[in-house]
Amino acid sequence: MRKSKAALPGIPLPRWLMKTQSMELNSVDVVVVMALVLRIHGTADAVRQLARRIRDKVCMEHRPKMRALARMENDDQALRTALTIVQRATDALGIYPGQPFHVQSIQQEQAG
Repeated sequence: MRKSKAALPGIPLPRWLMKTQSMELNSVDVVVVMALVLRIHGTADAVRQLARRIRDKVCMEHRPKMRALARMENDDQALRTALTIVQRATDALGIYPGQPFHVQSIQQEQAG
């Protein structure tokens, strides 16, 4: 009988989220790093730089998406893509489901 892996104590993760055959970073690692970049830097350049750094460390299925994010020229689209990655993962993991992940630079653009 195989035990399910848990990234955090008490939070079981779906098997697809923990595929590790073709990657150095699992999906939870990517989401945490993406959330930190959004929260600390909040810029499209920082998101693109992160995507360039981790594109060969994520699972094979996500590598084309990371390459596309690294090459994305539209700042607003790059930020929204990163925000969508974080939001979908937090909702799927049950971390404040339905509540938006707040990023200062995006909120300032919407207010201004």
